[in-house]
Amino acid sequence: MQTSAHYLDTQRLKSQIATASPNDIAGQIGYSKSKGSIDLLYANHGFSWDWQGIFIGPANFNNQNTSTSQNILGVGSWWLINSTLGMKVTPAFQVQFIINNVFNKEPPFPALAGTGGNFVNSTTTYFSGIIGRSLQLSADYKFF
Repeated sequence: MQTSAHYLDTQRLKSQIATASPNDIAGQIGYSKSKGSIDLLYANHGFSWDWQGIFIGPANFNNQNTSTSQNILGVGSWWLINSTLGMKVTPAFQVQFIINNVFNKEPPFPALAGTGGNFVNSTTTYFSGIIGRSLQLSADYKFF
C-alpha cells in the first residue's frame, strides 16, 4: 500500500504585461488559491489499484468584481476522483483500465460562464468535468 498527498497554497500570483499595472490573479478561476491531490495505491502480485482524488478550491471570476458589480462572484470547491486497475501479466506485458472522473462530476456552477467570452481558464481547470466520465484501456509491451 502506498499513499501520497500534495497541496499547493497560492497566496500571491501576479500577471503583468509590459508596463501595465500588475493584475492579482490568485484566487481566480484557473488560478485557485488552493489545489491538492491524494493518491492511494494498492499493489500485490502484479495486480494494482490506484485511487486518486483531485481538489480545486473555490475561485472568483475576477478579483476586481464586487457584490455590486455582479450577482455571482465565483464558484465553490470541486473534487474529482480517478481510478486505475492494472495487471502486470509478465515482466514485459502490462494492462491497465483507467476511469477518469469516476462519479461523472460536472464542473461547479457556473464555472463555464467564463469572463468576457474567454473560456480558456475554466475549460483547462474543469476539463475532466466537461468531458465527463471517460474510460481507457491501455496495454504496454516492452521489447527487451
